[in-house]
Amino acid sequence: MKTFLKIALLVCLTSLTFAQTKTPIVAGDLMKIVTTNQIQISPDGSRAALVVNRKAVKNENEYYYTRHLYLLDLTGKDEPRQLTFGDKTDGQPQWSPDGKTLAFVRSENDKSQVWLLSLSGGEAYSITKSDFGASNPRWSPDGKKILFTSSVPFYAINGSLSWTYERPGR
Repeated sequence: MKTFLKIALLVCLTSLTFAQTKTPIVAGDLMKIVTTNQIQISPDGSRAALVVNRKAVKNENEYYYTRHLYLLDLTGKDEPRQLTFGDKTDGQPQWSPDGKTLAFVRSENDKSQVWLLSLSGGEAYSITKSDFGASNPRWSPDGKKILFTSSVPFYAINGSLSWTYERPGR
């Protein structure tokens, strides 16, 4: 009888061990990963703006990634809040000096532009319409101006060249 109990216990433990084996990671699991980046802490240190990247399904065989802005309460009182939605790609959040507005970059139609979003409510709106795109917004210390970069090709710069004479050696 003792031998029978030992064998029964061994069979039960073995089956429990197999029942708890983990399922191996497959390629499709990697598509479920959500990542965050571009974290910016507010001027008063109570909140943070960040970008959340996740997969969206276009159809059965195609997918794309969305990037949206989220707001975190660093005091731990409130849940994270999604600020931007839809199929747009948003990133590079920058706090205004007073902490009431976020400047960010939104990509639409293969062009990035700088947008503003009031954290007290309302829709985001574009402040640039550069033919060559705009990125890397930075607020002036007084919050009245925003500096941004744009990749303007040399051929698109208006005006005459600064070198008016034939270059030597040519």
